[in-house]
Amino acid sequence: MHIRFNGAGGHYPYLLGIANILQKNYNLENVIFSGYSAGCIPALLLCLGLDIQNEIYNINIPLLTELKKYKTKTYFNFLPCLEQILINRFNSISNDLYIKANNRMHCNLTHIPSLKNHIYCNYTSNEDLVKCNMASGHIPFYNNKLLYTYRNNYYIDGGLAKKFDGDCLFKNDNMFCLEIKTSMFRTLETSFVFISSELEYSNYLYNLGIKDATDNLFYFDLYLKK
Repeated sequence: MHIRFNGAGGHYPYLLGIANILQKNYNLENVIFSGYSAGCIPALLLCLGLDIQNEIYNINIPLLTELKKYKTKTYFNFLPCLEQILINRFNSISNDLYIKANNRMHCNLTHIPSLKNHIYCNYTSNEDLVKCNMASGHIPFYNNKLLYTYRNNYYIDGGLAKKFDGDCLFKNDNMFCLEIKTSMFRTLETSFVFISSELEYSNYLYNLGIKDATDNLFYFDLYLKK
């Protein structure tokens, strides 16, 4: 089984809510994960076997609290702050945590200038793993640099490769791919482009993802094992 988390932008808490329900209700031990852009975060947490609810407290709440310190809030600060928080969190668990992601977490990145999709699934450290995910989600106005450098290549948000490089995302013809995206159960009323630093709004999206996934367990039952 292969689970792919699509991009979500500012709606990333919604995908975390869905991930919470998948984790609580299904056996994900042998699942292969992939993601691009903001979808990398829930995919990565599931792949590493980290409790989604706990990581809301350990990652997302500290992230939003830190962003409140800046005048521009999420603009130019969101991705650098997230990167450091993820590295610190993973290192606090185990310096070898990244090993769990090897050959199970496939990250889609858009290479610049070719706009081709590059897929990574083997990592050398927690920092290397996090940086790969950051490269997949790199949007210049949520960082302090135009392009993200990863393994001596320039990258930008992985969603661009999907647009310019056709059906290029990671796939295995021997596995069914269950796509998780923000539009699978409803149309969210706000633009995904805007990333809010408001905890109340983040919690709203997270709980909405939990509700929608819970209401549609019959759908996931078709593909996932208890």
